[in-house]
Amino acid sequence: MNKVERRLREKRSGVLATLVARYPWLELLLLRDARRKWRETIQARGGDCPCCGRFGKVYRRNLDSGIARGLLLLSQFGPNGEWVHYHKLMDHYDSRSFGKTQYWGLVEPHGPDTATGAPKGLWRLTETGMRFVRGEITVNQYCLHYDHECLGYGGPQITIQDAFKTPFEYSQVFDAVRSLPGETP
Repeated sequence: MNKVERRLREKRSGVLATLVARYPWLELLLLRDARRKWRETIQARGGDCPCCGRFGKVYRRNLDSGIARGLLLLSQFGPNGEWVHYHKLMDHYDSRSFGKTQYWGLVEPHGPDTATGAPKGLWRLTETGMRFVRGEITVNQYCLHYDHECLGYGGPQITIQDAFKTPFEYSQVFDAVRSLPGETP
């Protein structure tokens, strides 16, 4: 950016700041419009955030056979809700998507390391997870997630046996999400 472009940008932002100071409701309109545009972007093909430059996209994640296997292993190593280290599972399990299971409320992490904020690697089945593994309840087939947060669920209700029949499909995770459950495109 050259000096002329920089001065023009500063002048525009100064004019905008003056308008927002005079009309406080204008800021709410601008934020609402920016949020709407960002939501449309991440639900489509994804894109770079205009504020921070970070790529964002809503991903669809199926509860597939890899996740079901991880749940079954966790129930074997921690049948009464004991904490199990992820490395113990990795000796028998090669999926990297186990942490996504928390979007359905089937597992929970022990909590972040106080020094780094990173998860400690300890997981356990929730009561809901135990009931799912025992075949007592069903859950939605997939969830939509963005920035480590579940935004909604979709698909039919499935059992753990149904999940074992569903192989992992890369394209389903990265296909565009046109609208969230309950919304119209």
